[in-house]
Amino acid sequence: MLSSDIRRSLFERLQLTADDFVVIVDEAHNLIDAARDEESFSLWVSDLDGVESEARQYGKAWLAKGVDVDRLTSTLRDIIQNAANEQCDGVLEARLGRRFLEGRMREEMELSDEELDTLATNLHDLGEMILEKRLKDGDNPVSATLKLATTLNDWFDASDARFMKTVSASGGGGLIASCLEPRVTLEFLRQCNGVVHMSGTLQPLQQYVDVLDLPRGTIQKIFPSPFPPENRLILYADDVNPGMRQMRANPGMKKRIENRIIGLCNSTTKNTMVFFRSYEMLRSMQPALEKGIPRNLFWEESRSRNFAEAVQRFKDGRNGVFFTVMGGKVAEGLDFPGEELNLAVIVGLPYPPPSLVSEELKTRFDKKYGFGKGWDYTSLAPALRKTQQAIGRLIRMETDRGAAVILDSRASRYERQLGAKRTSDPVPEVRQFFSSTV
Repeated sequence: MLSSDIRRSLFERLQLTADDFVVIVDEAHNLIDAARDEESFSLWVSDLDGVESEARQYGKAWLAKGVDVDRLTSTLRDIIQNAANEQCDGVLEARLGRRFLEGRMREEMELSDEELDTLATNLHDLGEMILEKRLKDGDNPVSATLKLATTLNDWFDASDARFMKTVSASGGGGLIASCLEPRVTLEFLRQCNGVVHMSGTLQPLQQYVDVLDLPRGTIQKIFPSPFPPENRLILYADDVNPGMRQMRANPGMKKRIENRIIGLCNSTTKNTMVFFRSYEMLRSMQPALEKGIPRNLFWEESRSRNFAEAVQRFKDGRNGVFFTVMGGKVAEGLDFPGEELNLAVIVGLPYPPPSLVSEELKTRFDKKYGFGKGWDYTSLAPALRKTQQAIGRLIRMETDRGAAVILDSRASRYERQLGAKRTSDPVPEVRQFFSSTV
């Protein structure tokens, strides 16, 4: 439903409009990022290869005075790579000036504003023609030329009020237009007869309302968990802090955290899941954990092809430990009822890594909602939601029992939001919880 093209096609088939629907948004905590992602777009150097391939297959065409497809792709490749080399000195991304791409294209290809618009129009027409030929020939109805034309037109139309434009040095170089204020999705929701946003981790509700710019008077409701509170134990260790700054300042912190993980994993034979804030941290601790935990170990890797098989073997077996990351497939998308999961170890509050986009959003929210709200809305709320999602894997039925241990002293600031209790030694408390009966 977030895709305007799919939505339009669906409504045409049903012969309905948005105001005929009451939309229920499940897992609504993901809607903010999903709406931004839907309206963001990019142009990578590798995208130009497909355009050049189509030019060889379907013939070259003149797009503007002295500019054919090959010259356009060659110019774009040079602009992107030069910008990445010049501006991404020691960093992966850099912010671009207003109308950077348009200015460089006019300069390099000696075009006026009107001629640049003509180029974009002719490129779009060429892409449509290629698409029609592919459809007629029974080929895959996709055109790299049409995609490039759409991207260029979107880039030219994207305003600084709604988008941040950056150059990235990753993947050979690319231009990225990151949507800061999603409009298409929100306009669709406003047109609906009604919308219900629901999630077990939607709090703080006011942050959700503000960031999505929901209508004034939006009803906010919090319902208590239907599960017995005595079936869940949430602790946080007060002697470790896996923040990047603290890890750099204290070389012994990594070893202390590894020992905490090893101790907790060896305190029970019940199925255990260890959530890291990143794959980098997971991989850095993997050798010590493999050596110190004599149990059935499973590792989620970001590019693993055997993910589904590993998850199923973990769920079917016992005495397993699954190592994964917060915000990934396991932490949010899967259920582990009954004895499939009993203990969750959370290695650090998963604050989002700093980025140009998050800093811009932070500044905007500070201005709009008051100083301090920027950090709360861009860093704190997402971190607490990801933590709660990981904890939520434990209890999926009324009879489930589970314990979660947060290895991060910073959780002391959020005891109430997380429902967590402080501990200096979580192992005895976890053992006592699992040995007791309710």
